[in-house]
Amino acid sequence: MTDKLMQDTRELLYELVQYSAQNREELKAWQEKTDRQIAETNKQLGELSRKLGTMVEDFVVPDMPRILRQLANLSDDEEITVNVRVKRPLRGNGKGQQNGYPQRVEFDAMAENKTHVLINETKSTLRAGDIGRFVERLQQVKIYFPEFNNYQIIGAVSSFNIDPSLVTHASRQGVVVLALGDGLMSIQNKPDFQWKPF
Repeated sequence: MTDKLMQDTRELLYELVQYSAQNREELKAWQEKTDRQIAETNKQLGELSRKLGTMVEDFVVPDMPRILRQLANLSDDEEITVNVRVKRPLRGNGKGQQNGYPQRVEFDAMAENKTHVLINETKSTLRAGDIGRFVERLQQVKIYFPEFNNYQIIGAVSSFNIDPSLVTHASRQGVVVLALGDGLMSIQNKPDFQWKPF
């Protein structure tokens, strides 16, 4: 190898090292910027999720006593208790475990008087599968809540806007459908709809 070729090779290697170092710095700066953008997006998504999560408390819960009174034909002075984010573990002799029931059940909101319990599931976007899964959970309510054995359980799904085909689907299952209406939440089922006790 000649001195000239050796010198050219050294210069080329030096330039490659410099270029590589510069690219590493640019890549590092780009990665830091991307990480900051991802963190900001995650923060915004978390805030949006939190806001959607309060939909139950903000829109559904205030109307649950009125809706339960309407559905169960109760008087205006009937005392109704409303609970939000109700969770209950599976208890008892283990038979539920053997039947494959989940360790615990959770409902978005429950309104109850002495004879009826209105159980609500709220979705930002309601899908047919959500209704089916909710009906399955409603059928297990008395396993988790034995104190409701002599109560009539009314199931309700709620969302901001619900496609009419889902109202029909839920109605066939005996489930009340709630969406934003004239008051706050209004029943979307047809006037002749009869809810199914679970």
